[in-house]
Amino acid sequence: YDSSNLIRILREEGYGLTIIDAEGNQGQVKIIFTLVKRRDLPKVLNYVRENNPNAFYTVEDVRSAAQGIFPTNGIQNSLWSNFLRYEKKAK
Repeated sequence: YDSSNLIRILREEGYGLTIIDAEGNQGQVKIIFTLVKRRDLPKVLNYVRENNPNAFYTVEDVRSAAQGIFPTNGIQNSLWSNFLRYEKKAK
């Protein structure tokens, strides 16, 4: 299985990736680590399934992470919106 297309798609979508060459039960594999927002998970899993229908993957909760490339689309806007909403209520 060639994972280069999946890797390209995820990078184009702005995901930071850590890729490790490994050996699985049936030969050489790549282990791809990335952080995905919960709301984006269905989209990312669709990319995985389209590129390798037999892929083995896990989904885990991340409580905290530091020093990496994290998906940013929408985070800053929602934090700012929440702050403005709080300020309006306080007045």
